[in-house]
Amino acid sequence: MEAVKNSGSSCGMGTFSPINSKFIGLKGSALQKALKQVSLPQTPGNVPPSGAASAGTITNAAGSPIADVYYNPNGPNGDAKPAALQLLQSGALIDSILSQVSGVKIPRNQNNPNTGNPYKPYPVYVSGGGSQGAYGAYHFGCHDTEFVLDSLKNNGSYLAAAGKTAKAAVQGAASGAGGYLAPALFAAELTESYEAFWNDAHPNRTANGGWACGNTNGEAMSRLMAFLIGSQVNSPIDQVSGFNNGVSQYWWSKGHTDYVNDNSMTDQSTRGNGCGVMFLRFLNSYLGLSMKQIWQAGSDTLGDTYASLAQQNPALAKKVAALAGGGSKGMTGQSAFKAMVNLLTKYAQNSKGQLVLPANGDPYVSMPGAAKWQNVWQQMGISAPK
Repeated sequence: MEAVKNSGSSCGMGTFSPINSKFIGLKGSALQKALKQVSLPQTPGNVPPSGAASAGTITNAAGSPIADVYYNPNGPNGDAKPAALQLLQSGALIDSILSQVSGVKIPRNQNNPNTGNPYKPYPVYVSGGGSQGAYGAYHFGCHDTEFVLDSLKNNGSYLAAAGKTAKAAVQGAASGAGGYLAPALFAAELTESYEAFWNDAHPNRTANGGWACGNTNGEAMSRLMAFLIGSQVNSPIDQVSGFNNGVSQYWWSKGHTDYVNDNSMTDQSTRGNGCGVMFLRFLNSYLGLSMKQIWQAGSDTLGDTYASLAQQNPALAKKVAALAGGGSKGMTGQSAFKAMVNLLTKYAQNSKGQLVLPANGDPYVSMPGAAKWQNVWQQMGISAPK
């Protein structure tokens, strides 16, 4: 999610997902100072912080530990503990989904080079937004599996910013939905760790970085996986405009620049994040490519990822060519980006030039010719959990 790199550090700030204006735009020492002021961990190896209470351990179906979950016991709203307990209930499913989609496992017998500690069970700290401000989530490098998550009750009771200049109130979930956002934030951060280990396992395909958690392609994947997974574990982050509709609208309103074929934007770029998520939704919701297919075709830009898939699927390229028009053969990321923009302009833009998006931010499912997924597991390309 929206990341802040810690300049000059070998490990960096992996991802930092601010949805509160007092954190947005801070980097390096300024960010560490702000985190210190609200008693949040600033460096690898101090998650959980002193005074954290244990909620228990997430274990997989075989009974092996995945993550130790801690929470802030002193938040005035008392929301950190129930958020941590919700994460305990859903954490194994989240990890299983990401392992299936990515096709890799986070190594058990390997130490994190940042901390010297084993990757599993890794510590996860739910800080509690009531006492420490709504900031989102972060870890200390793409490979790092020490996570700090805000609890964030998804009931529309708090405000947040979608970016430095794109302000948006966080909207509540759809009527009747509830729960905390901590599980979805966990899915987002864990996605980025899985991205890093997938890159390690596919060095020939991803010579220039593959799924880069600190840039548009990796950030877009982490957001979309969080949206899809969150909807299944009562943690519907796709309903939060600061993470979803706000950034998409901002990218579109500023001229919808092509960040599909340019991966130079960091995950702090509202425009890059809005573009990347909308393109992955185009591939998944409209063209009918599963998240597993997309992940396994990972390349150095989202456009290159599409091109790899198009080479394997002439029918896909033909469909994109028809949408792109202008003699396109539908084989390149440029043609896929043009096809997406044409679709959005025709079916999702109003007379004022604004996108008209549903609550979950996905306009493609109602468009003519869109994929017809039977369920979210088919959409992800994995077997339904038993």
